[in-house]
Amino acid sequence: ASRPSDSVTCAKSGSRMRKLRTSGSMGRRALKGHSLPQPSPEAPLYLPVTRRALVHTLAALNMSVSEAAMDRLMGAWNRPVPFPDAKPALQKLKGFSRVILSNGDEAMLSEGVAHSGLSPWLEDVLSVEPARHYKPHPQAYRQVLARYGVPRGEVWFVSSNGWDAAGASSFGFRSIWVNRRSQVRERLVAEPRKEVSNLVEAAEVIRAGV
Repeated sequence: ASRPSDSVTCAKSGSRMRKLRTSGSMGRRALKGHSLPQPSPEAPLYLPVTRRALVHTLAALNMSVSEAAMDRLMGAWNRPVPFPDAKPALQKLKGFSRVILSNGDEAMLSEGVAHSGLSPWLEDVLSVEPARHYKPHPQAYRQVLARYGVPRGEVWFVSSNGWDAAGASSFGFRSIWVNRRSQVRERLVAEPRKEVSNLVEAAEVIRAGV
């Protein structure tokens, strides 16, 4: 099943922002000096790029699918199925501002979040599309600061992607890596502040403020 990708940002009511993320994202190992190729104003958005990547992967594996099957595969991005721990984790963070930060297109995110059923527990959804930079470029993370006017050290960032958690940590967020499958940590410039195995554990870390 597909999963909601990217990040959720949270801020304590009456205080500053903190961030939690549900799952997924674009897998890249770029950080400080190794940033992703940056899109120009004419550059294709997330879904067209992802479709081309899928076509390439299928060709590399000597596989072929019909256009209809390709459309169904790509459509899964707009119909994410949350991990079972996503809703209880967001509920635990009541009193925080919970905001998605995603590399996905704005239209894709709008449809995907609505389909996920998590909208009642989210205060906002941010796409990197206006910034014209993908995470882990600093400009992508900076959108949270621009929108909410908070110090980066008060933002909690939770991701299922090690590279994203490391990028957020390098930017100055308090990052948590949700390592569901006990993966080996990537050798990157920065390290996540915490490593947990599920989203409920991440929410507990945020509530404890450790």
